[in-house]
Amino acid sequence: RRHLRLTGTPIVNRPAELQNIVDDLNPAFAGWGYLKRYCGATNNGYGWDFSGAANLDELQRRLRESIMVRRLKADVLTELPRKIRQVIELEPDSAVARKALATEGRYEEDSEERMAALRAEVELAKAEGSESYEAAVARLKDALQVDFTEMARLRHETALAKLPQVLQHMTEVLEDEPDKKIIVAAHHHDVVDEIAARASDAGWKPVVLTGRNTEAERLAAVDAFQTDKAVRVFVGGIQAAGVGITLTAASHVIFAELDWVPGNISQFEDRAHRI
Repeated sequence: RRHLRLTGTPIVNRPAELQNIVDDLNPAFAGWGYLKRYCGATNNGYGWDFSGAANLDELQRRLRESIMVRRLKADVLTELPRKIRQVIELEPDSAVARKALATEGRYEEDSEERMAALRAEVELAKAEGSESYEAAVARLKDALQVDFTEMARLRHETALAKLPQVLQHMTEVLEDEPDKKIIVAAHHHDVVDEIAARASDAGWKPVVLTGRNTEAERLAAVDAFQTDKAVRVFVGGIQAAGVGITLTAASHVIFAELDWVPGNISQFEDRAHRI
């Protein structure tokens, strides 16, 4: 007779992610009306797009009036200290690193100019009829996909180029306290593998958790990090190791790379910031 949905991550990016919870707890609130009112529903000529957001203050109010009780970690886990974040700026220390950084920066600037021009074309095409508008939207979508793919490749190269300095920072942190453990986050498998290999060479007995691991391997990695004093480094993929596990043996998280979604970064660091 009662439905409870308990979650620490009800929505990462957009209101559409909340749809199934709302549908389960209050069907009258969900459905097409919810999508249209709060998900920025737009018909792009090919179908409906619900990846947007609209009327968020109203959505917040309606959720709190009907189905949502929200408790912040700071309210219920008062014994937890506040997070301290530090941005560590790295000077490119090699020709490879300087080239990777410069190439990424130039491409990002060029991309912003291209996207601005294509969005202007879309706005102008609205007055020219549906055929011109659909063609302009298609060009914009194609360009966004190309730019995303290329930017992902360039960020990958930058991540590889800065690995020596990331590893140097890990060394400084671990040598500061002989019993200290650290968690290292990365996005690409080869970056994870390289960090793990260097950590192993240094004698830190790293464990690894990415999307390639089985559930049994996942549990074994977490258990070893939590209980074995010799295991000083946990290397995880930001998404694969970002939910459902506890890594409180460490309170220090290093991001060798960042994810595209800020919510995924917060989720990963919360593996250590919990009971």
